[in-house]
Amino acid sequence: MNYLTLLWELLGKNASQLQTIIAAIGVSFGIFAALYAKKQLILAKTQREEGLKLTSYNLRLSILNKAHECKELIYENEHKHAEYLEHFTTLLSKFNLTLNDTIPEQKCTYAEYFDYPLSLLKHPKEVVEKMIKQISNQDSNIQSSDLEMYLHHITNTTASLYTASKGFDRRMQELNKILNSFH
Repeated sequence: MNYLTLLWELLGKNASQLQTIIAAIGVSFGIFAALYAKKQLILAKTQREEGLKLTSYNLRLSILNKAHECKELIYENEHKHAEYLEHFTTLLSKFNLTLNDTIPEQKCTYAEYFDYPLSLLKHPKEVVEKMIKQISNQDSNIQSSDLEMYLHHITNTTASLYTASKGFDRRMQELNKILNSFH
């Protein structure tokens, strides 16, 4: 037990030095912890920025995909219109009618009735082309909220174009019924 007594006396004589050493060790651990926390914060910030870049890139790809789908639907509808117009003009000539004649029980001509869906494609076509140009430009700094709005808009436009495509088909069927009623 003599060793414990000696140790206790040694600690008593050197208490202030031991407190200083323990405090220095504590401060060292505190500095180490603070540097580690700073490193973790920088790493988290970098990961967040990379995540935002990836989200922005994925939104751009989705918008471009939908925009090109819209563009294809517009061209498809324009092509349908040209084909239907040729077919419809041939049908009208069989009944000695022209596109400028008024549809019975309607307030419009065959041309106005037939061209109306095509006129609805003009604005979406311009918007889609501008959107493709802007989104394709990697230098443009577009916020994620704007990209989300573009994606929402282009999705609605795509749905409208699918509806317009079906509208062309319905109009052609309706005009065929009208012409067949002359028969």
